[in-house]
Amino acid sequence: MMTRSQAAKLFSELNRKTQAGEITWQRNINKVSGYSGDSLIDSFFAKYNNWRMGLLRMAYRQYDPERDINFFEEGTRLVLLDLMDQVQYEFPEAPGLSDLMNAVTYTTSNAADFVADILGDTTKEEED
Repeated sequence: MMTRSQAAKLFSELNRKTQAGEITWQRNINKVSGYSGDSLIDSFFAKYNNWRMGLLRMAYRQYDPERDINFFEEGTRLVLLDLMDQVQYEFPEAPGLSDLMNAVTYTTSNAADFVADILGDTTKEEED
């Protein structure tokens, strides 16, 4: 079984490879088996070697008995998928998972192109 420490290292490496362009993520328009309805907000997938990964943004219904109200909390899950988008394994939550989601949404939305379009080439000078 994977530990939180191992998961954190995995998320960090996936983040690095995503930002370096070694892993290309795409918005997943298919349903992910086992996650549907209101609980699945957004999903992305990527292939790395022979592995197919899914990154899922979820909403979880919670109940606060002191105030007698239902509310939603968001969370992120990294999963291994088969070719039919069925979840084969769900990695444990660990530090770095939200950073990975930020990197994935940044790259898939072409936010860098938007920033460059608005700010011009000044962002490239600041990176150097």
